[in-house]
Amino acid sequence: MEPESQEQFPQLETAVDQAIAACDGDPRAAVLCLIIANNDLTRELEYAWQQVSPGFSRQTRTRRKSTGSD
Repeated sequence: MEPESQEQFPQLETAVDQAIAACDGDPRAAVLCLIIANNDLTRELEYAWQQVSPGFSRQTRTRRKSTGSD
């Protein structure tokens, strides 16, 4: 990340440091954990969309496009 971007989003730097620290300083393990967590959240969101009433969401009952995590 460029220096001016780092200054704009200091909370991101903190989050990165926390994720790496949670994985005992291993950045590769931190990325792996974040990908796994993202896939879990994507599955939960897809499940929630399936449970939402079409009238409530004002959409027809069709399957949403895959996010590529399948």
